Amino acid sequence: MHRTRNRHPAARAGFTLLELGIVLVIAGILMGSAAPVYVQQVHRQRVQATRTELETIRRALVDTYQSTLRLPDAGKGQMLPVSALRLAPAYETDEIYAGSRYVYVVTNDGKPFTELFVDGGSIGRTAAVVFSRGRNLKSDATNVDPSKGKFTQTSAAADFDDVLVAITESELRAATAWRREITEDIAVLNAAAQLLADNDDDGDGFIDEDGGDAAGNADGMRVPVSAEPEPTADPHAPGFVHLEALGERLVFRPGTRWIERAEFDVLPRAGAKTTLALETVLRFNMNGLGYAHPRWGHGVWQGELAVEGESWKESDLQPGNPFHQHLHNLVRAKVGDKRGVGLLEQILLGPHARYGFTGLVDGAPDGARA
Repeated sequence: MHRTRNRHPAARAGFTLLELGIVLVIAGILMGSAAPVYVQQVHRQRVQATRTELETIRRALVDTYQSTLRLPDAGKGQMLPVSALRLAPAYETDEIYAGSRYVYVVTNDGKPFTELFVDGGSIGRTAAVVFSRGRNLKSDATNVDPSKGKFTQTSAAADFDDVLVAITESELRAATAWRREITEDIAVLNAAAQLLADNDDDGDGFIDEDGGDAAGNADGMRVPVSAEPEPTADPHAPGFVHLEALGERLVFRPGTRWIERAEFDVLPRAGAKTTLALETVLRFNMNGLGYAHPRWGHGVWQGELAVEGESWKESDLQPGNPFHQHLHNLVRAKVGDKRGVGLLEQILLGPHARYGFTGLVDGAPDGARA
């Protein structure tokens, strides 16, 4: 009888305890290295989400101020007044920790704070601050005591992690410049209309008249055509002819102050009476260039690289709107046997007995002319 021994046993299945231990140690090392990176990444994403949300809140505060010329008061415990800002209730708390509410501090015209300060500089007597307490769930630096009206937005301190936005008085003034312009323009127009009414002694629509100036104080000038890139504007240069205005006859589109046809009688200082007849072909509202525009007026700051446009049909224009009275009319022109084209610029405001105007911008009766 023979016994055979297999000197090459079959490969065993699985791992030894030693091998499994080594794998677990390596996995633990990897997890220990990756976990802090993952946590930091999650925190950065939450901070960015909070910054995005704070920007939405900042825009809502500016929009509300544009409508009311006042920042909304803070809620109980300096809570953000989401209802006044027309924001969802979720905007009361930040994205870093859902249970942590934003802190909102506001002052209007120096009340309750004479000024608010951020990083040592004043942001105005009408201003606001909104901030998140951050990951450590506590206010840092000067944000600890909001009752002092002094806040910190940036700090080199290692434990500082508040996220703050400020709404400054200069930003609010820039955002509402167009509205203030409207108020000021209306006041000026009303004052001009009252001045005209108070000084129109004989009710013919003219002021500061003298006995020999039946058409009021008006004159004009005929200028020569020039091929020069920068023609002279000297009114005493050769070819310039001074004209005395003798009178005008205007025909308006019924119900408006928009001129359809016009005749102007003028008298050169050396020459005979001449009549210039004009007929409107096209009408351009100067709002399109910013003149008297309620928001995009000349010199009104809109922010860096602000771009906006609007278009309208002529039927959309409102003849009774004070800001739709400044027009450039493309006209056919006739003087004697000469024909041409030109521009007739017009702004007609206030009462005028000859044309039937009684208010600031009321329209002409049907068939009104003089």
